Amino acid sequence: NPTTEALDALQNMAMPGGSKSVRETASKALELFNKGERPVAQYIKPEGALYKVDLPDDAIAKMLDWDKPLSQQSEAVKRAIGLDKNPNASIKDMKGYEFYVGTGGKLGEPTSASRAAAEHLRKKGIPGIRYLDGGSRGAGSGTSNFVVFPGNEGLLTILERNGQALR
Repeated sequence: NPTTEALDALQNMAMPGGSKSVRETASKALELFNKGERPVAQYIKPEGALYKVDLPDDAIAKMLDWDKPLSQQSEAVKRAIGLDKNPNASIKDMKGYEFYVGTGGKLGEPTSASRAAAEHLRKKGIPGIRYLDGGSRGAGSGTSNFVVFPGNEGLLTILERNGQALR
């Protein structure tokens, strides 16, 4: 039944955890439907802004690669974590994300442990992490996303905000 499928989809979209604007729109549509009215879909501008930034190449070279083993990290990262002085076989095969989690961090979770891990790596000269984007992850190579640790925001130069040049 198309009506049942639509209601199920709206109920799923209204659940916590997703975009605030989608959740609010779905909740409003369910409310109208339950009153016997026919909801009309409309676009609600999502909160936030999209920025285009420049991150210098020398900073990118110092970033921990989330997907690569420590033995395949840049020379700057190997030096920063001491791998060049301690080529321990058990650690060199560890992936970047395993190393980060091992230092107390979890990507996307603002816990005190992840803040401590980011600060520890930042102090060692690692300004952030890089990881393959959604379109590249399956292929194992391609373009990357970057996360700059708190305290390194000064590395970024904002070029555009919501498509509008700032220079």
